[in-house]
Amino acid sequence: MVTQPVPFRRALLFHPTISGAIAGAEIEPLAVWASYGRQDPHLSETGFQALMTALRLSGATVTTYAHDFGHGINAAELQAAQSWLRQQKG
Repeated sequence: MVTQPVPFRRALLFHPTISGAIAGAEIEPLAVWASYGRQDPHLSETGFQALMTALRLSGATVTTYAHDFGHGINAAELQAAQSWLRQQKG
């Protein structure tokens, strides 16, 4: 998604991580919904926020969702993603 063109304009990212830099990638017009758990042992809030900032700087429109659990995906998180997806146009 950040190293080559993608055939989609929306992305749901559940607890995303990335290795390497994405500086300079141009990914607009991409709408991104991304989530993380505040107790996630694999993804710190700082790391998550850094990735979201990099996506925004690359041209993506980013919406974030945080919960107080770990790395597993939960029902409220899925509902929030579904709601966001319904709100997208096109």
